Amino acid sequence: MDDFPLREFLLEMGFDTEQARTVALSALAAAGLTRAGKQRMCITKREAAQKVLGAVSRRCENPECIRTLPCNDLLADMALVTRAACPCCQGSDNQRAFRRMVQMTSARNIGRILVVGGAPDVAAELQRLRKRLGGPDLRIVEGNRTVTKREASALTGKVDLAIIWGGTILAHRVSNNFEGPLRGVPTGFCGKGQRGVAALCQSIEATLNLAPERP
Repeated sequence: MDDFPLREFLLEMGFDTEQARTVALSALAAAGLTRAGKQRMCITKREAAQKVLGAVSRRCENPECIRTLPCNDLLADMALVTRAACPCCQGSDNQRAFRRMVQMTSARNIGRILVVGGAPDVAAELQRLRKRLGGPDLRIVEGNRTVTKREASALTGKVDLAIIWGGTILAHRVSNNFEGPLRGVPTGFCGKGQRGVAALCQSIEATLNLAPERP
């Protein structure tokens, strides 16, 4: 076929609500790729349409996702989509929180974070998110791991920020060995009831808010 249905194309591109489709069609019309009332598009315009729609901001209605929009993006031009189609969270609270943390640490020139505590599955999820979304180097010391004072000193070297994750698996024999090495390093505490990736990312943000600005 020489053309394709616009509605299906918009859904494929993540514009899955009526408001989002209206915003998307307006952008395509402004680029001269369609006009009001058209339901199909010539196949030769598909690549150009993808580029136009790729520049349109999409977010779900969660305020945390909306706050990740670049400062120069206008809310009036934003496509309001479902959580599943939101590029910020994709329906995941963990991904939303991690993305916000990445933005904040980048703005504050934080390149390496030490996390003391947590279970292996959470550590694995953090590294998966970092691989997909980028962000600071995460040195994660699982809470049931045996760590000597010498190892603690080596792990603490050149870190910009540290989090003691007491709300998860964290043996005293592990955390105690970090008390000395972490002197002078901005350190936050993720306490009782604060479990999971989202809680950790929020603790990182809170610690950064209290820490002095880095050059």
